[in-house]
Amino acid sequence: MSGQLADQQAFLFLQGPPGPFFRRLAGELSEEQFKRRPPSQATATPYWSIAEVLAYLLVSDRLRNQRIALALNEDGATMEFSEPEDDEAMARAGRLAPVPQLIHGLLA
Repeated sequence: MSGQLADQQAFLFLQGPPGPFFRRLAGELSEEQFKRRPPSQATATPYWSIAEVLAYLLVSDRLRNQRIALALNEDGATMEFSEPEDDEAMARAGRLAPVPQLIHGLLA
């Protein structure tokens, strides 16, 4: 299979519903692979592991939903961006939580 075809298939797969993607990911990677950080490329901030990215997506999605509900239910509600430290805290949860728990949370 050519690299271009594989890229096109991956793109189409990612455009679908998240359930099959996360289930496949969970079935193909070990807990260690989920939690391993890739080597940083001369940056001050280390790259996140897959588990850290999933935890960030889970928490930020819930936070976004809460903010939308607040905006719809309260006149004059304001929203503020999260601080970078908050993003790191969300990612840190991914290093601590079992991967199946993260995936279940994303699919719920």
